Amino acid sequence: MTTLEVTRKGAERITEVINTGAEILIEQCFSSLTKRRIAKRPSIIHGNVSYSFPTRENLWHAVIDFNLNGYY
Repeated sequence: MTTLEVTRKGAERITEVINTGAEILIEQCFSSLTKRRIAKRPSIIHGNVSYSFPTRENLWHAVIDFNLNGYY
């Protein structure tokens, strides 16, 4: 794998985590948005979520920013 392929794959994983977080936020409530709940979805590994978003707050900010950018 080239560096570009690795970077692209990492970006795809982050996007998948954020999209899944947005789905959970819409389906359930804000307090349900946890790294473990995201990792329970198919094709997402808890280690990938924790690596990309070390804290729950980092995850919240990414999901909220993603959703707000969709509105503006």
